[in-house]
Amino acid sequence: MSSEKPILSAVRCPILYFSRGFGRGHAIKDMTIVRELGELRPDLKVKFVSYGTGARTFKQNNQSLIDLNLNDTNPYLETLVEAASLIRETSPRLVVSHDEFAALPAAKTLQLPALFITRWFYDSADLKARSLQFADEVIFIEEKGVFEEPAFLKGKVSYVGPVLREFTYSKRDRIKARAELGLPVDSTVISVLAGGAWPEKFSPIFDLVLAAFDYLGFANKWMVWIAAEDFQMLSARLRTRANVLLKEAEPQIDRVMVASDLAITKGTYSLTKELAHLGIPSISLSYGLEPLDERFAESLSTNKALKARTTDANGLAECMNEMLGSSCSKSAFQVAEQGGARRVAQILSNRAGIC
Repeated sequence: MSSEKPILSAVRCPILYFSRGFGRGHAIKDMTIVRELGELRPDLKVKFVSYGTGARTFKQNNQSLIDLNLNDTNPYLETLVEAASLIRETSPRLVVSHDEFAALPAAKTLQLPALFITRWFYDSADLKARSLQFADEVIFIEEKGVFEEPAFLKGKVSYVGPVLREFTYSKRDRIKARAELGLPVDSTVISVLAGGAWPEKFSPIFDLVLAAFDYLGFANKWMVWIAAEDFQMLSARLRTRANVLLKEAEPQIDRVMVASDLAITKGTYSLTKELAHLGIPSISLSYGLEPLDERFAESLSTNKALKARTTDANGLAECMNEMLGSSCSKSAFQVAEQGGARRVAQILSNRAGIC
């Protein structure tokens, strides 16, 4: 168990909001939901609870946070103990959990209402999945029918559709985005959005993507690579490349997206969904590390899902050319209906009651 105890706020919060710390995706969605909630109910105080990469993401965005000081791959029982202790000390009106299963039984030890936010259902025999029996309501942030609903959740699930981060840029802003990034307006731009939960040591794509990029026959081509923790390693390897813009992070990731003619990801759900929302064609290169994410990536018409282990540079270059010539890459600005965050916020508002 972690030797560092979470730092608690002296202010009682009506909503204690647990956000899974593995990667940045949960934190980004949860901040979007809480911004919507703030517009509906400025009287409600919300305190985020996370750990690992999620905690760092909240801190980078100056959010009110209790850090559990656990690793990204947090053990279930240790999280259960920490969550129960935290709930007891903060006495919230409502516990919300985004894919942090242990928070549900922890809330019920104190007879507090608990809501669970997710976009998938696990095997009902799984210990984590059985934790859902302690949820008063499950908010499913995808469409109904993507996963089979467990029988024990009948009548408890609300389907609200996808939750996407707030976008500042659209496809109409491509020229502006390229100018701000220092990219030639008339170039072919390939972005590599690799700053997720799986760095190169677990899911290496650098050599494959760079070789395929070199095979592309465009005279004026640029690559933008968002590298996260691989930044230092890739900086050394790209020192002599003039047409690759390497960034450790990009707070306005939608700016890079709309500046791109094509994006390459590691198959993470949030990025492929957001690219599809903006009408940017994408290729996902996966190692089977996130099978549920990859299932979504394979279902998107704007994305071509490839297995990194069995794809060579020639094959990837052919796929890149194909996607660059797709109707998606030539189409006008596309936008899917985006109201999932507001619908989640409305449910939280109703459940929190009057403060």
